[in-house]
Amino acid sequence: MRNTFHKPGLVALGVLLLGSMTAACTLMKPSYDDLAGGDDPALPDASYDVSEPETSVDAQPDAAPDDSAPDSAQDDAADDAIDEDVADGPSDVVNEPDAPLTCESDEKVCSNACVKTDDPGYGCAPVSCSPCAVPAASAACSLGVCVIETCNANRLDCNESPQDGCEIDALNDPDHCGVCGNACTAPPNMVSDCTAGLCEAPVCVTGFGDCDSLPGGDAGTDAGYDAGDAADSEAGDAADSEAGDAADSEVGSPVGNGCETPLLQDPNNCGACGKVCPPAANATPECSAGTCVLQCAFGFDDCDGDPANGCEAELSSDPSNCGLCGKTCSYPHAAGVCASSMCHIGDCSPMWGNCNMMTLDGCEADLSTDKTNCGACYNMCSPGQKCVSAVCK
Repeated sequence: MRNTFHKPGLVALGVLLLGSMTAACTLMKPSYDDLAGGDDPALPDASYDVSEPETSVDAQPDAAPDDSAPDSAQDDAADDAIDEDVADGPSDVVNEPDAPLTCESDEKVCSNACVKTDDPGYGCAPVSCSPCAVPAASAACSLGVCVIETCNANRLDCNESPQDGCEIDALNDPDHCGVCGNACTAPPNMVSDCTAGLCEAPVCVTGFGDCDSLPGGDAGTDAGYDAGDAADSEAGDAADSEAGDAADSEVGSPVGNGCETPLLQDPNNCGACGKVCPPAANATPECSAGTCVLQCAFGFDDCDGDPANGCEAELSSDPSNCGLCGKTCSYPHAAGVCASSMCHIGDCSPMWGNCNMMTLDGCEADLSTDKTNCGACYNMCSPGQKCVSAVCK
């Protein structure tokens, strides 16, 4: 409830009312004679109206409230504000919008929310909010760092590094086939692939062959056969199939010389086991890139491309291949001669002569019609004669 007795306007009104009441009591007080029943003309008549002074006294306080009305309105507004503040309670208990979050000791602030410090979705460090990046695996936190929790299906973590996650394809990696460290090993010049997490039987690498026809190589043995033979001698015929097969399956691929033959360069196994490069004339057979070729003797060459006849061309004397294949010794109206791998002009054709002694134009003179070389070089017919059938006429 609002208390108003302390306000100045009401205090003044109370003082005025008290004064009026005192005056009224004084006017109305009877004298000693009145109490004794005497009649004193000097005293006011009992019918004296005391309302007049009361009225004048009451009129005085009416003006005071008018003068103090503004103060009363202000006081009322202040009181109302105080009442509302009390009703609403203290204003400083409401958190400011930008006030920092207060998280638990095992939490941190990420995206304006408290999250667990060891939540891999927000990184594992107290000051990091970036999620753990662990390829091909699910992540976990350990001692404040991201680690691998579990690998995805058919993936392996063989280097134990979370940076590259589960880096191994367990189905196809020949060094970690199915499990870490399970390498698909093979004898020399052989390879064993990993398929569906299992090592396949070794096969020869390109360019090599197992041409000795022995499973284990040179001696014809491998670890499987050795173990099988040992089981044979100990357990007898009853254990042959079981012990021998078990030893073979456990050891797997053959050992020893493996695919020992280089098929790309072995003339006795050229391109395939057993393919022999045949001998040829003026040549030594060789194997190049899996194909039989001829290594011709000095001064000879295989100019017709037929290995059956070997290196048939003698380059030092063959006028069709003089010094090299395809170089022909050829001259007009003359035979070409190859000597010491050099071309020379040979005999002239009948009725033709090399009268200018030049090689390039061969035997240029027609001895049957040339009147300056009629029948022979430099045989000139007389003036007015012609050379007819090599005769001047």
